[in-house]
Amino acid sequence: MAPHARERLTPLPMAAWPASDRTAWDKLFQPRVSLFGDGGEGLRLRPHTRRNYRRGYGIWLAFLAGENRLDPDAPPAARTTPGNLDAWIADMRQAGCRNSTIAGYLRSLHATLRLIAPAADLGFILKPRGVPLSVLLPAPPKPFPPHDTEEVMHHVRALHRRGLAANSDHARRTALRDAALMALFLRRAPRVSTVASMRLGEHLQEQADQTYLCRFPAADTKAKREIVWPLDPECSAMVRDYLCLGRPLFSGATATDHLWLGNQAMPLAVAGLQAMFMRRTREWLGVALCPHTARKWLRTTAARRSPEAAFDAAEVMGHSPQVSLRHYADATETGAIQRHARRLHDLRRATASLAARSYRKHPGSTESTRT
Repeated sequence: MAPHARERLTPLPMAAWPASDRTAWDKLFQPRVSLFGDGGEGLRLRPHTRRNYRRGYGIWLAFLAGENRLDPDAPPAARTTPGNLDAWIADMRQAGCRNSTIAGYLRSLHATLRLIAPAADLGFILKPRGVPLSVLLPAPPKPFPPHDTEEVMHHVRALHRRGLAANSDHARRTALRDAALMALFLRRAPRVSTVASMRLGEHLQEQADQTYLCRFPAADTKAKREIVWPLDPECSAMVRDYLCLGRPLFSGATATDHLWLGNQAMPLAVAGLQAMFMRRTREWLGVALCPHTARKWLRTTAARRSPEAAFDAAEVMGHSPQVSLRHYADATETGAIQRHARRLHDLRRATASLAARSYRKHPGSTESTRT
């Protein structure tokens, strides 16, 4: 980001906020005095979310102040007009901000205003003229390390073996849980919210051949349609070891039917699953990656090995055919490059003896001469 962009994205200090904005913000973090009273909405926010909202809103106020658009007597929602937003977007574009950055600030502003001005109708921020920001401000896909799923499964198998051989309860239960989760992510790439919702006897069914079947009802999926996945024998074995040898070692295991448990006598929620995946990928690959990366790995691996099967991912993982089409194109291009490289290698190997006969060095000569 250019230096002038950093200057423009400097938030207005809270001490310089209009009094109405400071009062509304402070009220978010004051406990409610009655069940149906106002205030306290911000107490559920995580510390980093609170910081991000405060910073984003401070940047918005700094822009308004710098452009003489900040009316201190106006309510926060009254200043959020299409004209002011268009001017802010133009200012960020001039500063070199990308679409993803602009969309992020708009979403943050909307989220903050929903807290401090809950009665205001500000849906137009996310859908100008009824069109989503993702359409109006398209962002290129983020690059990700294109690891083959089997490459990562090598680390998962080693983790599973360490869990079986561990001497302490903590090491055993954590390793067996993480190995089973990572195998599930790599083999089937479910969304992290879907995994967090899994419960004993409901989402995991054991089959006659001792493998498991994952069944997610429409209410538990983002696409709102049922998903049924059979797990392969290796993944099923890791899940079974977690259920039999790992899960019972967690505190509070008998008090809940949540499938995945954490070390604080609580079910493993979305944040915990994300932290686990990031910790393991940092350990194995040198970079912390989110669970959604497993979906990209699975799509890319399937497309490269069998490009014609890439479109099946739309049905398996519940994403749009356009996503499969992009991975199909990437796989086709990669496959063509690999086939061309193999042909060159085969030709060089086939003609190696001919080249040796045609181009050889005479004794005492420093140059190759043709006979």
